Amino acid sequence: MNTLTAHLRINGPPTQLQISGNAHLPTGEIRNIPVKNVQTQFRYASQQLDIPLFQADAFAGTLQAQAALNLSAKGTLNSHAEAHDISLDALKKALSLNLPGDYNPQGRISFQTKLTGSLQTPQASGQLTAAHLSFPTSTKLEDLKDFKLNFEHTPTTTRARLETHSD
Repeated sequence: MNTLTAHLRINGPPTQLQISGNAHLPTGEIRNIPVKNVQTQFRYASQQLDIPLFQADAFAGTLQAQAALNLSAKGTLNSHAEAHDISLDALKKALSLNLPGDYNPQGRISFQTKLTGSLQTPQASGQLTAAHLSFPTSTKLEDLKDFKLNFEHTPTTTRARLETHSD
């Protein structure tokens, strides 16, 4: 049986609540995605939600994230997330992705991403990497090595730079 263990602290009157805590889930699902070793810490006070720690094993790899959200009318976001050694097969299965054979990569990926700015118009930047991506059922694509995709997104511009090579 999967058991969520959580510790929650609530202080203050209803108009000035301060909430903090942590949680651990050895194995289970989050939004229908199988996960293991989930740990998180959180704090809320004065319309500010801080998540200094979120980590989990998912997609046969590891995920880590931190976030700070200001939930006032001028809400802001500052977050950082990383994933290491994620299996594309596990990711596609968990998300029910059925890609055409010519464009159905296999391999493991890692990424780092940062989200900042207002909640209405966030900005994102990051990098996705893979040592080797294969396309075993493709007649159009060759295996890719040292795959690196850098990206930036603002409300007015999206930029990406891809570096890779094949044999």
